Amino acid sequence: MVLTNTRTLVLIIPHWRVIAAGAAHDHLAAVVNKDRVVDVTPDGAEFGITPGTPRREAQKLCADLKIIDDDEERNVRKFNSVVASLESVTPRIEITTGGWCSFPTRGPSRYFGGDQALARVVAERTLKALSVTLKTTEVPGVIQPRIGVADSRFAAVLAATSESLSRVQVVVPEGNAAFLAPFPVDVLASKYSPLPEAEELVHVFRRLGLKTLEDIGSLPSEELLARFGSPGLLAQQLAQGIDGRASLLRSISDVVSEESEINPPADHVETAVFVAKALADRIHQHLAIEGSVCVRILIEVESEHGDVSSRLWRHEHRFTPTGITDRVRWQLEGWYRSENP
Repeated sequence: MVLTNTRTLVLIIPHWRVIAAGAAHDHLAAVVNKDRVVDVTPDGAEFGITPGTPRREAQKLCADLKIIDDDEERNVRKFNSVVASLESVTPRIEITTGGWCSFPTRGPSRYFGGDQALARVVAERTLKALSVTLKTTEVPGVIQPRIGVADSRFAAVLAATSESLSRVQVVVPEGNAAFLAPFPVDVLASKYSPLPEAEELVHVFRRLGLKTLEDIGSLPSEELLARFGSPGLLAQQLAQGIDGRASLLRSISDVVSEESEINPPADHVETAVFVAKALADRIHQHLAIEGSVCVRILIEVESEHGDVSSRLWRHEHRFTPTGITDRVRWQLEGWYRSENP
């Protein structure tokens, strides 16, 4: 199989869950999911609170800490204004979650005069949308958007989230391997990695003395495949800067598409969501027969007046029918609120 990369721009807004929850960056607040911190304001982080900190421990570290329950619908809905601000750049924006989206750069980069110029345009428009969300004329540096561009999505994510002082990092074409080489193997198990259930694999790599992505990339592929199976091979492809997940998934015979007309038109979001659940189940069943999974889906909704809401969604591992249905709900809620602020 010949694996080809797609040059990709990734946009990530730090502390998005805190932003979406309405907590000011200079306040003491943390967003919690399942009794663990998933985001914390910069001021809260100064008390030693980090993502993963148990709720009770966070409250012990900072008695004045405001605890906010996580809400993914809110995270995505608030992000809608940012995505809308970029739709004139490209219609191919893929939303992974609130505060994180990406798109292939080929067309937009040519139009705007190169990757650096494209990244600047995206940064400027995102900052403008963010300033409206925050109701401020100046967005604090700690929550300004970070942008990465590289020959693979994984490398672009690491470029956007690296400790570089620059908020825009463009990896030169064909420079993925050199850029990725010094990163620790731990990034293969980060929330940004498409490698499923990677913690144990990374633990074994470390036990074997493999500390960096360069170490993984330099091993014979046959040995990795023989010892660790497909996950080991995918880990190496990621380390080498190759979008290699295609090697784990069979190509389906055609595009899987499902649609339904609601008659009379739905006057409640949940009515449409109920219909979407049946469509999601059918998509899942079709792919299961093919031995495939869904990692990218286009959801389109048309109103009785002909208005259309269209969004591309991506999952780093796989969508379940419930995951697809949730995104229909979030998209509808965001669309409704944008039309009825």
